[in-house]
Amino acid sequence: MTKGPKARRGHARTALVDAARARFQEVGFAKATTLEIATRAEVSETLIFRYFGSKTGLFVEAVLTPMAAFVEDLVRSWDAGTLPGESSIQETIGRYIDDLSAALPDRSALARAGVEAVVTHGDSPEIAVFRTRLASLFDELAVDMGAYLGEHGLRDADPHLIVRIGFLAVGAVAALLPLTYPDGHEPPTQREVKAELTDFILFGLQSRRA
Repeated sequence: MTKGPKARRGHARTALVDAARARFQEVGFAKATTLEIATRAEVSETLIFRYFGSKTGLFVEAVLTPMAAFVEDLVRSWDAGTLPGESSIQETIGRYIDDLSAALPDRSALARAGVEAVVTHGDSPEIAVFRTRLASLFDELAVDMGAYLGEHGLRDADPHLIVRIGFLAVGAVAALLPLTYPDGHEPPTQREVKAELTDFILFGLQSRRA
């Protein structure tokens, strides 16, 4: 392992997380190397393995853990009744989309890197822990979602599936929508995307199965 400049005590971990997030945003998960990240953070590469165990562990800390924390905040807000208190179902769905968007990585390339890491390294111990945590949060959210669907006369649907589909729909749009437009074409704004997603979800929850 290579050595880099010595960082201030307590600074190295934060510097590595920040550098890793930036590098994963630039080149994705697979192409980013621990040496590049350590050099960017101006610390020794060995500290990555001391603090995080592996590049995958660093990715979980830099990208996936903040995402899970946002989902946890969303669960708490539903538990507190703040979302069901909106003035209309459409506004509630819009707020839900906003909160899911906040939970996802803030750049499309970083969102794609997250998909890449989870798909290709989903059985690694670090990502397995993250997946277990996320699944538990979705199951908590589904309890409130089920109650909300019933209270507002919406379609009798599996709330566990609904919360996951909603998360994946928002995530897929964040990660992949820009790739569906040709170079030089301005993709739709976040406001336009939210409006279409809101109507899409609202129609699905109101319509009855044949």
